[in-house]
This record gives sequence, structure tokens and C-alpha cells, in this order.
Amino acid sequence: MDEYSDEILVQQAQAGDGSAYETLITRHYRRVYGVCLGIVADTHEAQDLCQETMLQGFVKISRVRQAERFGGWLIEIAKNLCFDRLRKQKQAQKFIASRPAVSNQEPATVDLNTAISKLPMELRMPLMMYYFDGRDSKRIAEQLGISPSTICRRLREAKRCLYEILNEV
Repeated sequence: MDEYSDEILVQQAQAGDGSAYETLITRHYRRVYGVCLGIVADTHEAQDLCQETMLQGFVKISRVRQAERFGGWLIEIAKNLCFDRLRKQKQAQKFIASRPAVSNQEPATVDLNTAISKLPMELRMPLMMYYFDGRDSKRIAEQLGISPSTICRRLREAKRCLYEILNEV
């Protein structure tokens, strides 16, 4: 079934073919995961949100009007779920009265996931899409609605910031 277009697979899934939706999941999982990871910057949270996206996609498959744009539709669901989760986390933090004391001892090394999570979202998102999802700057620019030159500039800035973060120790 991998040889079918998204449009055909969506139509089959809308007709109740579970294996067609399974093929769609397999085809789009990495991309959705990359977007989730780029937004929330936590691998476990990104996996949860990616799975939730796939579940919502299955539940709402009948609402897809342009079947050839299924991938973009799924990405929009993922973005909305991620931003909702971030808003809820931010609201929950407002209710925390006190935080545990932070140790003065810094770890000897900072792992890459932690360093990436420290980047602002406008740098983290293109970085994740470029290096972890394997997209080129033109496709990233189209998806994020900004120019390819801005993507290149943000990638350079993200690498510079990561270098500084990783060498702080």
C-alpha cells in the first residue's frame, strides 16, 4: 500500500480501511515527531504528543477535505496539541508556590537534548526539521512561512548557540 498517494490512502481510511491509515501513520510519523520535538524539546513529551496527534487524525479523518494535503493537516493538529500542552504547563507552573532548591553543582557535560531544549523555538524548530527530519531549507521555509534565507540564518544562529551552550562547562 506504500505506493499509493496520500489522497488515495485518506479516501480509503475515510471508507474504514484501517490498514490505509496505518500506512499514513508510517509515512508521516517521523515528520510529526520532529515538529513535536521541535516545539516541546522533550523526547518523551514529543512521543506522547505525536501519538496523540495520530489518534486525533484517525478520529477526525472524515473531516479532511483536501486529501492530498493530509500531511500538512496532521502537522497542524500536532502544532495545536503541542502549543496547548505548553500553555497548560505554563498555567500549572503559576500555581506552584515554591520550587526545590537548585544544586550549585553543575554536571560536567550537557547532553545534546538539554542543549537543544535551551534554544528559543524560532531556532529550535528549523534545527530539528533540518537535522533530525532531513528536510532542506526550502521545504522548511515553505512549512514555516518564512524565507529560505531566514532559515539559513536561523540554522547558523542555532549552531552557534548550541556550541556556546555545550562549551559553557
